[in-house]
Amino acid sequence: MKTYVNRDQLNRLTPQIIQRGNYASPEISVYLTDGNKWAVKDCSGMQPFLKQIIGRRYQNREISIYKRLEGVEGVPSFKGIIDQDAFAVEFIEGETLSRKLAPELLNKALDNLEKVINAIHERGVVHLDLKQKRNVLVKASGEVAVIDFQSSLFFSQSPLGRLIISLLKGRDKAGLVKFKAKYAPSILTPEEKRKYKRDLILSRFWPFSHLGRFVRQIFKN
Repeated sequence: MKTYVNRDQLNRLTPQIIQRGNYASPEISVYLTDGNKWAVKDCSGMQPFLKQIIGRRYQNREISIYKRLEGVEGVPSFKGIIDQDAFAVEFIEGETLSRKLAPELLNKALDNLEKVINAIHERGVVHLDLKQKRNVLVKASGEVAVIDFQSSLFFSQSPLGRLIISLLKGRDKAGLVKFKAKYAPSILTPEEKRKYKRDLILSRFWPFSHLGRFVRQIFKN
């Protein structure tokens, strides 16, 4: 059963800010209410034009995806719409993938991540941003949670929809292979090793990779 909290109720709570928003990005905060922790994504602080054409549109799509993935183990449950600018999902405690984690925990987490990715794809959803380790949380048990579906897409189970999913899901799988190669190379299959080497070669010639690094360097300086 979904719990809905309005803006006035939210404003009376003290949040823990996870990602501070700005004119072009939503704010992500954690709220404690009735003994439960919620993660709230809120685009109300964005520049009005960007909020209208990007913020609300992206969030409405993300809400639709969370609803589509309801009940999938390893995906935060949708908790409700705050207003036209904000929504809440279950907050999940966990750590990002890191070599600081015990090897057996990493191996278990990566195995579970593959299962979660497969379950997401079975619902007709592709995440499309799983190369970012911040989007995968590892629990103390070795279970994982996949978060942040802002870049995600979903398709119907029609023949065309299944075809598109089959083409796009390789991007999510590439994220899994990247994590295995970085944190647990011993569990890579021969096929995954070949795929990882091929992706490394292709990335050198992919123009948007170089553009992204150039832009990040500008802002870093």
